Amino acid sequence: MLLSVYFAAALLILCRGLFVAINRMGRHTAPTTRVAWLLLTTGAVDIVLGPLFGRVPAPTYGDALLLAALAWYVLWRDYATASDEGEK
Repeated sequence: MLLSVYFAAALLILCRGLFVAINRMGRHTAPTTRVAWLLLTTGAVDIVLGPLFGRVPAPTYGDALLLAALAWYVLWRDYATASDEGEK
């Protein structure tokens, strides 16, 4: 169960990073934002594709909680931004 929560949160961050955040970046996006999303997406790729290369993670409760909280924040932030702009 803990591993499935860990994978689901990583997959959500990966999809949100690849298909939403990185694709919507323009030339005026701050470099810190670009680097942050690049690092988040790279870490999520490592977690999601790791089992294909024989590396199955053994997350602790703290790891899974941190990743799930980060995934929740990413979803909440996009929803809050969309509702502020009227794009619900």
